[in-house]
Amino acid sequence: YCKGLHAWYTGNSHIALRHFNLARKDSCWGERAVLKMVGICLNPDMDTVGGEVFSSGDLDADRRDNELLAVKAADKLLQDLRPTSAQTAVRVKILEGYCGLNSLNKQNSERALESFMEIVATQTDHVPALLGSAVAFMTLKQAPKARNQLKRISKMTWNPMDAEEFEKAW
Repeated sequence: YCKGLHAWYTGNSHIALRHFNLARKDSCWGERAVLKMVGICLNPDMDTVGGEVFSSGDLDADRRDNELLAVKAADKLLQDLRPTSAQTAVRVKILEGYCGLNSLNKQNSERALESFMEIVATQTDHVPALLGSAVAFMTLKQAPKARNQLKRISKMTWNPMDAEEFEKAW
């Protein structure tokens, strides 16, 4: 697992996937490894999530096919995962929402937004759900609503559990 983290943070997503795949069946690190694998499938280049809204929108067919295959792989990994805690179950729900956003389908994006908003309704300061809703609003071309979600995040106090999401939101 640690080798996978190191490879991921140094930009070697293929090597990271290989190490996380080895750690996937471990009783202690397996759940975390699967969650990281899903994150890599959804964003292998560590791009700004939702940044494709500002691009020309013309993805070549090979890239679109690769992204859809990655979303299917991430979805399968999430279906095979059995969360052991309520916190992990919420994390799985958020990653499922990101799968919907990456599917390039408006209905899936709207479902993902509903899922994020359900989490925010129960946990008002849940940074990953707020970030997910901001990305969903950007995907649905509702920039002012996305900006409001990001403002909410920027007013929160930083905590180490949500450090990656805080960084993505800034």
